[in-house]
Amino acid sequence: MDKETAKEIGLLIRKKRKERGLKSQGELAKRIGVSSETIQKYEAGTYEIPMGKLRKIAEILETDISYFLCKHYTLNNYNISSGDNKNYNYSHNYQKIPVYSLANNQKISDLSEIIPINNLMIAKEFNSENAIIVRVVDRGMEPIIKNQSYVGIDLKNKEILPGNIYCAYLSYEGLIIKYIIKNYEGIILKSANPVFNDIPISKKDLENRKCFIIGKVKWVWQDI
Repeated sequence: MDKETAKEIGLLIRKKRKERGLKSQGELAKRIGVSSETIQKYEAGTYEIPMGKLRKIAEILETDISYFLCKHYTLNNYNISSGDNKNYNYSHNYQKIPVYSLANNQKISDLSEIIPINNLMIAKEFNSENAIIVRVVDRGMEPIIKNQSYVGIDLKNKEILPGNIYCAYLSYEGLIIKYIIKNYEGIILKSANPVFNDIPISKKDLENRKCFIIGKVKWVWQDI
């Protein structure tokens, strides 16, 4: 995160904090579990905000995290207190991308039939016309991919290669993120978390489209 982006996000935090009735930085700091000085640095843009803390701030301020990451408007349109209302423009290096949920059990033939749950602003280098973003809502791939992470999927890359992680569709479970292993009987959907059992998929189920690969995982956005 560069200094300009940190400052832009900080101004949005201050604006939303005041809208939610938290008049002092100390009130927000106490609820997040950090010092008042830390919140002061967040809002001033002199301290880079860890993504986990930004998610917590968004939760406390009852705001989607994408609000702080949006890049399609300018800060000078906001009613910010004197001294902060400078002519900051958002960078054009970000794009607004729809996010799909893994918690979707409806029968589909492709992702175009699913309504996105929200939008996320990401850097252009993480996006392409063949990519989609899904939000993980299970712990099957922990600790590799944590619950509530955002995952970029390459829709054009469906070739099963050892050691790679894929997004697949399973008729009775919806979208899932798993290691996929080929065998003579079909494929095996394998979790990273040992608590979860492997899921064998027969060639017949693959032919009947009861299970199919959506695409390969390209990147993961999560707290480390």
